[in-house]
Amino acid sequence: GDYNLGGKRYQKTEDEYKSKEWPMVRLENVVEILDSKRKPITKSLRTSGEYPYYGATGIIDYVDNYLFDERLLLVGEDGAKWGAGEMSAFIIEGKTWVNNHAHVLRVLKDKIIDSYLMYVLNHIDLTAYITGVTVPKLNQEKLKSIEIPLPPIEEQKKIVEELDRYQRIIDGARMVIDNWKPEIEIGKVTKYVKLREIANVTSSKRIYQSEYVPRGVPFYRSKEIIELSKGKSISTELFISQEKFDDLKSKFGCPQKGDILITAVGSIGDVYVVDLETEFYFKDGNILWLKEVKDSVNPFYLAFVLESIIKKDINKLAAGVAYKAMTIEKLKEVEIPMVSMEKQLEIVELIKNGKNLIKMNKQVIEQMQKKQEYIISEIYGES
Repeated sequence: GDYNLGGKRYQKTEDEYKSKEWPMVRLENVVEILDSKRKPITKSLRTSGEYPYYGATGIIDYVDNYLFDERLLLVGEDGAKWGAGEMSAFIIEGKTWVNNHAHVLRVLKDKIIDSYLMYVLNHIDLTAYITGVTVPKLNQEKLKSIEIPLPPIEEQKKIVEELDRYQRIIDGARMVIDNWKPEIEIGKVTKYVKLREIANVTSSKRIYQSEYVPRGVPFYRSKEIIELSKGKSISTELFISQEKFDDLKSKFGCPQKGDILITAVGSIGDVYVVDLETEFYFKDGNILWLKEVKDSVNPFYLAFVLESIIKKDINKLAAGVAYKAMTIEKLKEVEIPMVSMEKQLEIVELIKNGKNLIKMNKQVIEQMQKKQEYIISEIYGES
């Protein structure tokens, strides 16, 4: 089946497309550009309907009429991302409406397959073709000038077949990641306790922008805490000096393994149990800090319960008109359902299994994307 990840199944790709050199052609020679037929509709003038209304990166609305009724390739003109692998090209089918933020391409079918062109365009770093500083744009002249390798149609079919096979696996793995939600029954609750009774609810000390340094101890904002809570790798952008960190640590402490950090402004209720061995500090106010969690509570169980409660009761817990924020005082009063340690550990194990499932599917995606990259780089004779 399509989900067999055995090595032999994919071995042929490492030979089949090796060191082949194909003629390079300008995009304008293999497509018809239908930009003159597209038409933007201001949101207030759109009438809701069944037909997808496309912009630079995909469907942005549904309207009551259509401009096109065929399979076409869209490439973001402005408001898109054009780096290698950033999916600036995508296929649409059926009755559709396209605004003026995406180029509309009809491939010349005797020369090129639309899926082949999509894969190749998404492989290329198109930033060299982008004009404009305040509003980056891939204008039509630059689009026409993009050069791509053009194998014969039969070769394109083989390439697309192999790339599609990997893509189906990627799509399946993404579906698992996007749809997995832990359905966990807490079971018999022995009692409810206020959060302040089982943990010290606080935040960090204020760090001023003038205290940032080019290198040093990582300084995290909500963005990094959200990424950590989702098991994503983070790219540290801000730092404070080791001297400043040591001073804060000696006077007020710093995050320790098993502490819990919770986003409290904007995106509220993303919960991260600290498991990093490396030292870091974080932004006050935006992130709340649970430390000195009592031994009767497993921090991963507490994080699971808190995330559920905060997301469910966000309107009660978050105040503010201009922007929502959850305060230390509100969080202290949250009631936590207590269950036996045996049950807590059972729940933690279920959560861990789910996270392992997510991790495994992310690894599958990474492996399949590398295989796709390999095939396309062979078309260019890069490997």
